[in-house]
Amino acid sequence: MKPFPYDEFYPVFMEELKTIFSRFVEQNRDKKPYIFALTVREWMTSNDFECYHLDADGNTVVDFESQGMGSLAELDFRLGEWVAKREADGIPLDKETKRLRKFFGIASDALDYKYLVETWMNKTFTNNDFPKSDSMILAYITENEQNITDEEKYTEELTKFKTEFFDFLIKCLKQLRDEKYFESVYPERILIDFQVEEYYDNEEKMIHIFEELNTKEETKLFARFLYG
Repeated sequence: MKPFPYDEFYPVFMEELKTIFSRFVEQNRDKKPYIFALTVREWMTSNDFECYHLDADGNTVVDFESQGMGSLAELDFRLGEWVAKREADGIPLDKETKRLRKFFGIASDALDYKYLVETWMNKTFTNNDFPKSDSMILAYITENEQNITDEEKYTEELTKFKTEFFDFLIKCLKQLRDEKYFESVYPERILIDFQVEEYYDNEEKMIHIFEELNTKEETKLFARFLYG
């Protein structure tokens, strides 16, 4: 595959990313946004080859509470503290932890809703929040169609491109975090994340990404969502 035009893509993408984040904050400021995430979704074109488009999503404290998840998440947090103390005392609790969380019925529901983009339903976002960026991605994929599949299997070249492209997007988010852009738009603390289906089975990768964009303490709570 030919090199992706990152130099041309960068300013276009960053402008659209800032626009959608600002819109999310402005339309939901009174609902207290607590997380914003960038995602890349797959779709098939009429030519039956794989392509990608960018999405953003986010959630607010009010929406979180309205789903009845706030108190459950707090209970889960306190349970986690109790478990951590027991483990610090040298008491193995792996089975007991699972039994307790199953009994309370909170680990999957409350924490999934807190962190997982598929569970949010914020009306700020659409399926076309990055039109210019998506157009450039589609043009690149179309130009390199012959390098994407080989006997109906995705090629190593496509896999390499996906990894490089995802890393580029994460670096862009980290740049904005380091430059305190998010704080300039929304002074309250907000979690930032990058989620793609390819990484859902790679817990270490997801935790590493989250830690790149947030604090260690915030990452510990996120890790609990992944590991239960």
